This record gives sequence, structure tokens and C-alpha cells, in this order.
Amino acid sequence: MKKLKTEDSGYYWCAVEIGGILALDESSYLYLSVTDDTPGLWVDQQEVTGVEGGHVSVQCHYNELYDSKSWCRAGDSCVEVSSGKSGRTEIRDVSSIKLFMVTVRELNREDAGWYWCAAGELQIAVHITVTQKTTTTTVTTQASPTVQKTSRPDHGSQRCSGAQTCLQRTLGVLSQTAVASVFLICTAVAVWKICQYRRALQWRENSEDVGRLTQPK
Repeated sequence: MKKLKTEDSGYYWCAVEIGGILALDESSYLYLSVTDDTPGLWVDQQEVTGVEGGHVSVQCHYNELYDSKSWCRAGDSCVEVSSGKSGRTEIRDVSSIKLFMVTVRELNREDAGWYWCAAGELQIAVHITVTQKTTTTTVTTQASPTVQKTSRPDHGSQRCSGAQTCLQRTLGVLSQTAVASVFLICTAVAVWKICQYRRALQWRENSEDVGRLTQPK
């Protein structure tokens, strides 16, 4: 029903005709109140959405001090405001501002459906939607160890990470160089000695040959 007018107020029937001689028709009625001023009962939101395991709250406003106020589910029983709590449903009435708040906790998928706030003979419908709770998985990955390669300079020496390391490497290189130098010197001296020996031997042989030639026969 759209574009309501005050003259639309009144009783309305919903009926289902059931065939058969002894069958009784099913019917239900409601009273529709249309005012040009503040309504006698209203809610902040008629569509409320909650998450599984969470809660939803509905604020029911009324403009008169009604004797009875309740929270009902379609096709089920009602919870009186005076009781304060029923199962997972809590009701808190603040009469000073003409408001009672309904909170449904620990929601599950079966809680979805139509409800209404009731004050006296007035009712206002509220629909609750319950969505599935989404889970977030956090994956922690362990970083692989990084191997840093140290390139060698062009002259063949390695970079030093500390003074002591540099000193040790320098001494090692110097000792290797000294050994190599001594080896080369010794080799050179040995070669020179061998050459001198061969020259002396050849000179001696030549002298003997000359002596033989110069002796008288």
C-alpha cells in the first residue's frame, strides 16, 4: 500500500478460502493506523542486518504510555517488556523518552525473519537478516636466508670485513710471496752454480786438449 492517507486507517483482513464442506477458511486481520502527525509507534530501522555470533538492536519508539509493550516474532510467541529478558533476547524500557530497546545476542541463521514491536494494539514490523560470519586466515611465511655473494676486486684480493682479518690476509699473502721469492732466488743461484761448474769443466777439458797438442813427440 503506497501513498497512504488518513482515511486508509481501519481493519484489514488476509484470508485463504479452503475447499470442502467441513473445512474452515483461514483468516487473520490487522488494524492499519495512518496519521498525519507522529505515529503512535515507530522504529529507527525496519531492515536490520547482523552477523552470526553477533547481535542486533532495534529501537521501538512510542508516543503514549501503553500498559503493554512487547517484542514478537511472526508465527511465534512474544516477549513482554516487563520480563526484561527471554533467552538471548533482552528488552530495556526507558519510559522517560518513550522508547524500549530490543537486543538479540549470539545470532544464528535461524534468527532471520519477521518480527514486530507492539505497544497496546499498535504493531510495527521489523525484518532481521543474519549473514554468515567470514573468517580471515593470516598466513605467516618465514623468510628464506639470504646469501650475499662478495665479488673479488680485479687485482685478486678479497674485501676485508675487519682490521684483524685484513692483517691476517695481508700477512698470508706476504708470507706466500716471501716463500716464492726465496724459491726463485735459490733456483737462480743453483742454475748459476751449475753454469759456472760446466764452464770450469769445459775450460779444463780445453786446457788438457791444448796441452796434448803442444807436447813434443
